[in-house]
Amino acid sequence: MSRILRIDPFPEIHGDIPSGCITVTPHSAAARALGVRKQTLIGLARSVLKTRNVHIASQLAATKILKATVRELAPNVSSSSFVARVKQILETILRTGVDIEALRANGSPRIGQVAQIAAEYRLRLRKQNLVDPVEVLWEASAVAKIPQQELYIYGYYRARKEEAFFINAIAAEGSIYILPCHDEVSFTINREWAGWFNDRGWEIDNRTSSNTQTTGARLASTFIGETPLFPDVKKEAFVYPDIESEVRGVLASTKQLIASGVRAGEIAIVCRDASVYGPIMADLSIEYGLPVKISYSVPLAETCFGNFLALLFEAIESEFAFESTARMLMHTLGPGIDPAMWSIARNGHISTAEKWLAASVDVSCLQWTESQTLKQWADCFRRSLKTFKVRRRAGERARELLAYNKLDEVLQEFVEADANRVTTREEFLAEVKEMLFAFTVPFSPATSGVELHEPNAILGASYRRIFVMGMAEGMLPGTVVDNPVIDFYERKRLIQFGIEFEGAAEVPRWESLSFYFLLLAAQEGITFSYPRTVANDLKIENSYFKKLGLTPEAAEGRGFISSVEEERRIYLGQPIEDSTDEVFATAFRQLTAEQGRESCEPFDEFDGVVGIPIDPRGRRWSVSQLTSLGQCAFRWFSSNLLKLKPLDEMELGLSASARGSFYHRVLEIAVRKAMGQPNIREASLLHLECAFADAEQDPKSGVKNSPNWALQRFEHLKVLRQAIESDEFIAPGATVLAVEQEYLGTWHGLSMKGYIDRVDQTPDGILAIDYKTSSTIPKGIKNEAGKTKTDLQLPVYVKVGLPELYPERPIAGGTYYSLAKGKSLSKVGPEYPAELEAFAEKVIHTLKTGNYAVDPDTDRNACEYCDFDSVCRQGHRHYRKRNGQ
Repeated sequence: MSRILRIDPFPEIHGDIPSGCITVTPHSAAARALGVRKQTLIGLARSVLKTRNVHIASQLAATKILKATVRELAPNVSSSSFVARVKQILETILRTGVDIEALRANGSPRIGQVAQIAAEYRLRLRKQNLVDPVEVLWEASAVAKIPQQELYIYGYYRARKEEAFFINAIAAEGSIYILPCHDEVSFTINREWAGWFNDRGWEIDNRTSSNTQTTGARLASTFIGETPLFPDVKKEAFVYPDIESEVRGVLASTKQLIASGVRAGEIAIVCRDASVYGPIMADLSIEYGLPVKISYSVPLAETCFGNFLALLFEAIESEFAFESTARMLMHTLGPGIDPAMWSIARNGHISTAEKWLAASVDVSCLQWTESQTLKQWADCFRRSLKTFKVRRRAGERARELLAYNKLDEVLQEFVEADANRVTTREEFLAEVKEMLFAFTVPFSPATSGVELHEPNAILGASYRRIFVMGMAEGMLPGTVVDNPVIDFYERKRLIQFGIEFEGAAEVPRWESLSFYFLLLAAQEGITFSYPRTVANDLKIENSYFKKLGLTPEAAEGRGFISSVEEERRIYLGQPIEDSTDEVFATAFRQLTAEQGRESCEPFDEFDGVVGIPIDPRGRRWSVSQLTSLGQCAFRWFSSNLLKLKPLDEMELGLSASARGSFYHRVLEIAVRKAMGQPNIREASLLHLECAFADAEQDPKSGVKNSPNWALQRFEHLKVLRQAIESDEFIAPGATVLAVEQEYLGTWHGLSMKGYIDRVDQTPDGILAIDYKTSSTIPKGIKNEAGKTKTDLQLPVYVKVGLPELYPERPIAGGTYYSLAKGKSLSKVGPEYPAELEAFAEKVIHTLKTGNYAVDPDTDRNACEYCDFDSVCRQGHRHYRKRNGQ
């Protein structure tokens, strides 16, 4: 009895398996198709090595030994970055048994260094009776007198060097290996290995079956040009606008199949890169209520748990800086923070452990020492996670719990190897960070549902229906990427020395061959699709469509309503009376409001036209309120009627309003102390520093909470000193009558209350002075042209404030004094602008009609420092409403 090599290009899934043979398949999907328990070549190889007391190095142990090797042989490079850069080619060298000495002798200096590291790395592994996980097959095939077994090898459709050598070594007489071959160019490597097996005594069974009854086999036959198109083959091809639309279309079709009686396990969804489609499909599968088993792994760093640890470490390394610590505390897996305490933390911009603790946020478990043993570090790390109850929160999601347990397991192994080694906090954190990127967990730990696979994972499998996504150039097939360590040119040069790596031509051939085997897995139907755009990049259909005789058609309008959310979106524009869906009803109201706001229809209640009358004479007004109303009624409405307020955020320096308030307070104290002195200017300067210090201590000033106050203090004091020293600070012959003088009065029937910064008695009469921290005249209310050119503040002081305070004295007027420039900016006399009477009538009309429509000035000066732009959403929509367009 000889060993048989079956090269039928259309292998039968349910072929005869000789009794007594051990069936070997590469993955569960192929084993399930045959109805056998999964047994892999890797598993057999591990058993062979185990009998020789050779063990597989764990990922952590292998990485540790490799880094130690790199540090010794390449001391001038970072071991972590070097390993990451050469990992792919190093694995190829170990996996395929490349002659390392020949590679070192004949390769470039760069390759020679990699070869030297590979040789030393293998030597160090062997001293501990270990092999790297990637070299299991190669090392097992080299075992002398390997116990041979009668095997039925199915699903290993691409002959790889290490697999071929191991199969030849372990397969006993009577074994059968299925290696599909054909004259088409994609099968070149398989034909070469078929010859290799034949030279070693394998009997070639070149009978070609007539297995072209399934949809997949017929399409595969067409794909390699063996038979013409089958018009009755059930196949579909679509192009979608983007990836999300494509995933929605596929899931909708899948849901329809399941509703028609097809089992979820009989459907497969295939894409070339599961990391692109997986996250989108995971989110949408929840919306669709359709379980999807996504079979690929992600680094711990890309999990929610890994993201939390990154924030945790950032908080520790930044010494509990506000942004880092706040993000960590508010993370899904974090301990959270009480809303009241959060307001305190945000306003104070807390940035030390002591301040967080003072705000009742316990971060004491993260106040780690600078140096201790690895065991102590591990215990400290675990205590911190336990204090924050991270495992309990992670346990709500399977992947996060797996990530937590995986890191704990790796950390335990890491500590056990060198528990008493003393290391710094920085070094320990660096080690844990590397673990987060080096170790993986399944993206979706689900055990059932519709399966998402990459093409290699369903070789030899069988499904009733298959959906193939991403059939665009550059997506499927994948692009040929050169290796930066050993490029394709050098690989070609090394062939003359008997050193063979995968060549440039082999990559597209394998892509084509894996697609061919993917087709074979479809029994009844297959659907192909691709997105027209991916991240704003335009995609075109790949060449496989032409080989299959397919022309993708636009998928717009063919989707099914497959979730409640889709139903809501579709019917949202169609009012449904008496809807019992509260979410839909709320969304419809909001959409109607938005459509109204964006239309050219007149302003409505969502733009401030509430129509609720308010008695303007029943309110007490300030000049700032009237100015706000005169610049934009909606701004006054948002602040004074709706009582909207921006979030309190700490400024790195003093805000404009805080600076103005502080300057006013300093001048109030200094000038008040100087009142009655013969020289007000000199006396004010004499009291300035004490006044400055008193204002600093006032909790309302908030300057002590400014993190840069110590650096800015001198500059602020300098500005105030220069303002007082200026000749225009007080007129010759003038005296100060009052500072921060409150007044009450009536202006056109409106009750007024305000404060005048300073009142001077001048030779010409009483003068109201208003301090300004800016160097320009303040914006007034809108005039007839819509410009903020009409001043209201000083005229009200002159017309209402001064007559109420000093009824028997002549009025000289009012002036704005710039503290920044140390000069008067503008001065008004006792005359009263006529346009202010019209404005007063407008205020009364606005409140009585309840019309606070968005109406900023033409230059939008009112919008510059407005806190409510996100509410009014200023822009072109206002123009449409104003002009009915």
